[in-house]
Amino acid sequence: MNDRVNIHAMESNVKTSEDFTGESVWASTDCILKGIDDTKLDLFLAPLSILYEIPMVLCDSRDTSFFSRTIVPHQTDHCKATKESKDVTPRSNILHFPYRVSHCFEWSRHVFDENFTQIPGIAKQCNPPDAFVS
Repeated sequence: MNDRVNIHAMESNVKTSEDFTGESVWASTDCILKGIDDTKLDLFLAPLSILYEIPMVLCDSRDTSFFSRTIVPHQTDHCKATKESKDVTPRSNILHFPYRVSHCFEWSRHVFDENFTQIPGIAKQCNPPDAFVS
């Protein structure tokens, strides 16, 4: 494809991430692309993005919809500048990586709402009672 693009994927826990936060790593980085639903990681990377003046693109699923944010140093707000609800659980955590009891409750609420609120509402709009009465 493009031989000038060099992508380095990193997998590390935020708590033990001091090993990849050195000056040499960030000096060779042109952009940060993050596609994992993790608020702690957002709050960890945002100050580094500002400090080393590296643009960052966040892509994930907050609540029930897709969420994206572009952070450009000295031009846009970073993660700490915007207040987010601490109670919001990323949808992908609930559906694919549930690790808390609260995720099970949120998943069951999502399924209930979908099956007993959204689908009947759509069916009611599609089939008005007068359509079948002659």
